Amino acid sequence: MKNKYSTVTGGSLVNVYDELSELVTQKASKYKNYTSYFVTIIPKKPIRFNDCFTPSNKKKGRKCEKNELIRITDGASFYELVTGRINALEELYEVLPTVIEDILVNDYGKIGYTVPDKGELLLYFNAAFKIRPAKKPIAKKVAIKKSVKKLSKAPK
Repeated sequence: MKNKYSTVTGGSLVNVYDELSELVTQKASKYKNYTSYFVTIIPKKPIRFNDCFTPSNKKKGRKCEKNELIRITDGASFYELVTGRINALEELYEVLPTVIEDILVNDYGKIGYTVPDKGELLLYFNAAFKIRPAKKPIAKKVAIKKSVKKLSKAPK
């Protein structure tokens, strides 16, 4: 499990794949035939995914073998898988400041402690996980029309 997509290098993903593969495919493993997950809590793009994990193996010059038991997923999808709650990670982000306050006040005697800027945590969540509205593709349509016109004018 990694917290953020940018904290792992492409070359080390093969090692992760190999470790997960050993866990779920080795005859003597107590996890044989289980499904293993490489989880990136904060994904590169705010899109949920749960795919076969097939990182590139530079030494072999190809991707690792596809195996349905070896998967890669984002944090929101993983929390949903584990809890059965579609918004489990968002709910955690919402309640975490209150839990931190409760522990610091009740267990550590920090009377009156409050988490500053509670709302910012949810802003981070929304930045990482909420899909933004698509931009208007007007410019692409114009570019395509110009290309089509150029092709139609080309000598045959």
